[in-house]
Amino acid sequence: MSHHHAVNEPRGAVARQLHYRTLADKQTGAWAIYITHPGNQLGRAHEPLELADTHLPTVLFQVGRHPHRFRGACLGCDWESDRDDTNVLQAVEAAHDHTHTGWRTMPAVHPQPPAGRASTWAKQVTAAYPDGWFARGGPVLTIRPGPADRRPLPGRAPGGRGYDLPARPPHEHPPRPPPQHRRPPPSHSSEGWNGMPESSSPDAPRPAPRPRRSRARINHGQLMRDLDAIAAAHPGRTVAPVPARHRAALGHVERWQRSGSSR
Repeated sequence: MSHHHAVNEPRGAVARQLHYRTLADKQTGAWAIYITHPGNQLGRAHEPLELADTHLPTVLFQVGRHPHRFRGACLGCDWESDRDDTNVLQAVEAAHDHTHTGWRTMPAVHPQPPAGRASTWAKQVTAAYPDGWFARGGPVLTIRPGPADRRPLPGRAPGGRGYDLPARPPHEHPPRPPPQHRRPPPSHSSEGWNGMPESSSPDAPRPAPRPRRSRARINHGQLMRDLDAIAAAHPGRTVAPVPARHRAALGHVERWQRSGSSR
C-alpha cells in the first residue's frame, strides 16, 4: 500500500468500505471488507452501510495484493487489528477477541445438520450458550470433520448474525508419549529374566549350565545275548514279553527259530 493511500484512507471497517466504493480504480491496494464477510456480503455490496449499534467482527483485506493480507476489524467502531495475517481465520479470530471477549471458552458443538433438522439444532445450541449471545452477533464453535476444514463461515451461527468458527474437538488430546520399555518382573527362581542371577552384573561370569538328563542308551549286543539265552531255555516258544522299544530285535529271534539252529 502506498504512502499516499495510507494518509488519505480512513480507519475502521465501515469507513474503509465506503471509501473503497468511491475509488475509480478498485485495484489500488486499498483496504476493504473481504468479500462474503459482514459488510460486504454477496448481493449487498452496494447497500447503505453505517456503523452497527454493537461491536461486530469482520475482516479487511488489501485489494490487489497477492498473497492476500487480512486484518481483523469491527463494524461498530474504528478498531482494526494491529497486525496483518496471511490466514483469514486468524484475522477473524483477532476480530472476535475485540468484539466478543471470552468467545474461545464457549462450548464446541456439532456442525449444523441439513435444513430439516436445523431448527432443532439451533434451539439446542442457543440453550447451551449464554443468554443473548447470538443476538449480539457471537460465534458458534463447531467441531469440524477434518483439519483441512478450518474456514470461518459468516452468518452461520443461530440467528444468522454471527460466525461459525472451527473448534478443537473435545475428545482430541495431545499424543501420548511412547511407552517406556520396562524390565519384566523377576521370576520366583534365583535367576533373572535373562537367565542371570538377580544380584549379578552384566560383566559377572555366567553360572555353570545345569547338567542335562541323558537317555539310557540300549546295548543291542547285550540284548541279543539275553534273547538268545531265553530262546534256548524255552525251545519252540515265542520270547515274550518284550518291551515295545525292543521289538525291533525280535526279528533276530524269529530268524533263529526258523533256521532251527542250535547255539
